[in-house]
Amino acid sequence: MFDAQAHSTRPDFRQHVLCFVRRRLGVPPETSLPADPSFNDVDATGTLDTDAHDRLNALVGRIQNALGDNVLVYQEFVEPNRDSGDYEAAFTANAERLLGRLVQREISRLEQLHGEEQEWLRHEAFGQDRAGRALGREDLVDRVDKFLDRSGGRGMIVHGIGGIGKSTLVAKAASMASDVMRGLFVVQRYIGATAAASTGHSLLVSLLRQLAGPDSDIGLESPDLAQLGRELRRLLADTAATKPHGVLLALDALDQLPKGDPARSLDWLPFPAPDGVALLVSTVDGDLLDALRRRMPGAEIVQVGELPTTDARDILRSLLRESDRRLQRHQEDHVLRLFGNEGSPLYLRIAAFFAQRWTAYDGRPAPTPRLPPGTLDLISRFFADLAGPGGHAPLLVSKVFGLLAASKQGLTETELLALLWEDHAYRTMVDANNRAHGLPPLRSLPMIFWSRLRDDLASFMVERGADGTSVLAFFHRIFDEAVAHTFLPTPESRAAFRRALITHFRGEPLSIGERDAQRPNLRKLSELPHQLIAAKDAGGLLNLLSQEDYFFAKLAARRGEEYYREVYACAVLLDPAVAPRGRARLINALARHVLAAIANRARSRLFSAEELHVSLVYLDDNGTFYEALLRACMRKLATQSGARASEARKVSAILGIRLANLRRRTGELDQAAADLARILPLLRKRRLWVEVSRAEYDLAYIDVLRGEFATAARTFEVSAGSARRGGSAVSESISLCLAARALWTEAISRRAERDEAPRFLQVLDRVEAVFQQHTTLDSNALRWITNVRLHRFDIGFRTDDLGMAEQAVDQLQEDPWVKAYGQLNAYVPALLARLDMLRSNYADAARALHELIEARPRTYESLVKDYFDAGMAYIHAGQKRAARNLWRRALDIDPENRHGNEPWKQLVRSAMPLTR
Repeated sequence: MFDAQAHSTRPDFRQHVLCFVRRRLGVPPETSLPADPSFNDVDATGTLDTDAHDRLNALVGRIQNALGDNVLVYQEFVEPNRDSGDYEAAFTANAERLLGRLVQREISRLEQLHGEEQEWLRHEAFGQDRAGRALGREDLVDRVDKFLDRSGGRGMIVHGIGGIGKSTLVAKAASMASDVMRGLFVVQRYIGATAAASTGHSLLVSLLRQLAGPDSDIGLESPDLAQLGRELRRLLADTAATKPHGVLLALDALDQLPKGDPARSLDWLPFPAPDGVALLVSTVDGDLLDALRRRMPGAEIVQVGELPTTDARDILRSLLRESDRRLQRHQEDHVLRLFGNEGSPLYLRIAAFFAQRWTAYDGRPAPTPRLPPGTLDLISRFFADLAGPGGHAPLLVSKVFGLLAASKQGLTETELLALLWEDHAYRTMVDANNRAHGLPPLRSLPMIFWSRLRDDLASFMVERGADGTSVLAFFHRIFDEAVAHTFLPTPESRAAFRRALITHFRGEPLSIGERDAQRPNLRKLSELPHQLIAAKDAGGLLNLLSQEDYFFAKLAARRGEEYYREVYACAVLLDPAVAPRGRARLINALARHVLAAIANRARSRLFSAEELHVSLVYLDDNGTFYEALLRACMRKLATQSGARASEARKVSAILGIRLANLRRRTGELDQAAADLARILPLLRKRRLWVEVSRAEYDLAYIDVLRGEFATAARTFEVSAGSARRGGSAVSESISLCLAARALWTEAISRRAERDEAPRFLQVLDRVEAVFQQHTTLDSNALRWITNVRLHRFDIGFRTDDLGMAEQAVDQLQEDPWVKAYGQLNAYVPALLARLDMLRSNYADAARALHELIEARPRTYESLVKDYFDAGMAYIHAGQKRAARNLWRRALDIDPENRHGNEPWKQLVRSAMPLTR
């Protein structure tokens, strides 16, 4: 049904709404000529329905009053027994003029805006759209209202399951805050709604530039999220000082930050908020909510639960008013009965999409089409209807959704159109349709072929940032689940779409841009290897990794670690039992790439032995693949002569340090120390101070493993000095960190950890700031942020500081390095067990640590530390015999003292009387 007042309630309706009215001249409605049913309403007898005619005229009058100049009346002159005149040309010209005027007005308005201002306005418009919808839940709105009225420095966390209405509540809060009666200055972001709000770094830069001004370049050059967070706090405080009513920072859907994004650690959140600033955030239930609770102690917690049915009716009507529709009462009741199964506003939103198309006639009962009872099934039905009668070509729908679902992060519109055109079945359908209508064949697929489908999906899709561009993706994760369930139900269907993506991106160039401004094609570098790995196409991946140009394109794009992870994924796929020569080919290809690097000065600057090392040493647990790779590289380097020989010896020495590191990790301490002593003079002679520092670092670490902590600390200090001479702040900070850790471990063995903790924490704070500043420049920086968090946990655990330990675990569970290298299971179970000890859950902690001990090899570094902590948990749980048996076993481990167990054995010996 048409809602006559719908448009007039929107403040900007004249910018978007046009009306075209046709008038017939020459034949009055009262004419004795037969009524024309193509123009006039007629009754059952075929005569003119004058009542309907009068009502239609009244409706036209109301629309003209509402829209003014946006109404175009065009006239058709009709004479008895003659065809009507040619009015189409005049109508087309006038319609084009009117549409052009509105479009040009909007273009002019947008052109005057800075790019950053457009980003802010997109979020403001997104929030206004959400806030304009009925929300119900007056109790929650009342809590938000009171929160906004309180003084600054406050925080609120909104949480609930997906699709339950969190974004609408946040948007309602932003609207209430900016109301003229309250007058707060509002900064709002809906994460995932735009490309710039899709990653932590771009989100923070956008916030900073809104506060500092659109012409500011603040944050653009800094990869340090902690530094950006400090800048955000400062600018919020400065802004609040100039705003008499304060500031609201509203951040919706923190859970939409990508997995592995450093921003998920939440270190940057400005809480406690500065005076005059209110911080409102939202997330789904889960680990991130637990982390938020700890990150924002004292913040008000608001859970958005199931929507009451009484509120749901108002929301359904509000959603339908957006499309100028209303339902009959029995149709409403039907939708609300189904909604009651889950109580999700998302169900109502999608159901309203269906209900817009239901028919209803005055005086007649309308049929009620059946809807599925669950949100996931309703979305699947939505997809089916898109390809149903009167909708889109089923082949178009299935191809678009299948390609989006199979892609890594989404696809650009250009990629999507190209993939459709490359699909044989779809192209055949388009060609056949063109021939049937006498149209010439197409050379490529125009945007119009998919634009109508995109319009139907507009409410559920967003553009997100990926690989330096914007890709299309679904706004809500439940749509991703439904797409995968509907369009990729079998391994065969997934494989077909992956093959299409592989074929497309394989044909794309490695570099894009003009000849003098070439840059790596990040989309190909990201999507192609991902698809090959997902398809388990070992041969295709091996061929790609063997290409020298691909290797250097990855390095030029600062994606070296990603390349080496792809190498290891290929090594895993090349099972020696199936493809015995595959790994050898892969190793030889990478060795050739290293040789190519030293042959070209410009390319040699891109290659980093340390990047290779930190990438593979943690992926290859037993070191067999990585060791074989290092040896193959060193063999090829040894064959070089002439001008290349000197450079080859240098690179071979640098790789030799990494080989010594592998030996140190396997307990071959004497051999590792001898290799390092042999290599060091060459490195010092060539003044390769960063590599000198690396060798000294490993020598110091050998001292740590032997329990010689004072010697180790001094050697680490020497290593820091060499790194300083080489200009590597990261390497210097690593050595300083381990010097402090050596003294910390020694203090633990003396039970003096509380005395040493403050100094160790000061060092950790100092070095972490350096690591944060270099995450995009040095492959080690991200890894050592992880180490700093592990050290902070250890300090919190050893000094009974539960808050510090919990915060470290929260950070590690979202740590990008931990996730990129699959190290969650390597670290987190042991940390959680120790958290149980701090919470006095001793029996659970002992059981968990005992299981870890049994699963770890006896050569695991500092394994006796786990034995000691498990024994202490058993003692606190009243199980002294279990502790005694465990500790006796511990004293037999590592008799040659090669794996860092001696300080922990000292603790076991000193604590053994507690088991009596």
